[in-house]
Amino acid sequence: MTAHPALADLYGDPPAGGRSMVIETSDGIGLRFAHWPAKGEARGAVLLAQGRTEYIEKAYEWIGALQARGFHVAAFDFRGQGLSQRLIPNRRAGYVQDFGLFQNDYDAAYQQFRDIVGEIPMVVLGHSMGGLATTRFVSRRQSELVGAILSPPMLGLALSPFWSWTAWIVSNVFTGLGFGARYVQGCDDRSGPERGFEDNVLTHDPVRFARHEKMLMDHPNLTLGGTTHAWLRAAYREMGSVASLPNEWLKIPALVASAEEDTVVSKEAIRAFADANSKAEYIHLAGSRHEPLMEVDAVQDVFWAGIDGFLDRTLPR
Repeated sequence: MTAHPALADLYGDPPAGGRSMVIETSDGIGLRFAHWPAKGEARGAVLLAQGRTEYIEKAYEWIGALQARGFHVAAFDFRGQGLSQRLIPNRRAGYVQDFGLFQNDYDAAYQQFRDIVGEIPMVVLGHSMGGLATTRFVSRRQSELVGAILSPPMLGLALSPFWSWTAWIVSNVFTGLGFGARYVQGCDDRSGPERGFEDNVLTHDPVRFARHEKMLMDHPNLTLGGTTHAWLRAAYREMGSVASLPNEWLKIPALVASAEEDTVVSKEAIRAFADANSKAEYIHLAGSRHEPLMEVDAVQDVFWAGIDGFLDRTLPR
């Protein structure tokens, strides 16, 4: 662990009891990591892995809800985003060479959290890109976990077969020619909130969206813009690799959510994953865009009811 108070600050109004720090991955990348104690007697621990562009502060509402349910909680910023170490000079560009590097981040965060909470039962919760990383992490280390929650995981992109093939070819060519740090067509330095609520693909909730927007306005160093060709090529490689895992590889219970109005990740890929693994419990979230834990209360109520039931079955009180 490296003492670096300026980097390790938590912005806004964090849930009670939080501590933040910088940890180092096995390949020398500095990650921002934070953890919170359960309220009352602890039932277990939950490690959060968020999506592309996201940062610890965005998860405050989820963290507080899990604390109230009796869970120690930890979250971290993946490399290249939030206040973790950025990878290229343009800190707004979403860039990574290989999604396998995110497993180094996950391993470091998991070990730090284990050192803090000990051998208490642990669940991992991943959203979108973090859901893909969580799926890979579970495939590697499921014997150390009691369950997983996947909030519309990025197991595929919401593109037609033709446009998916085209995006894969173009990202391969541009990255292979040395232009991997360039934005893909349609992307630039702007973050989602900077593009405005009306065209957002994450949520129907203007209040939660505005909270996210204000956080980035107040703390622009948290902001991440669009994806680069290198990131997209790496994403396709990892999604293909995870899709090639054998049926029934999943040996621990998993709650797998799909959002009805998702235009970011593939609902068909999520359904296929759930169908291929009998340990996966599928939940369809009607009326939800891509980020159900940022959605209106009506969507959140359904998702939290599913999460609560899953946690009660996985970790009986």
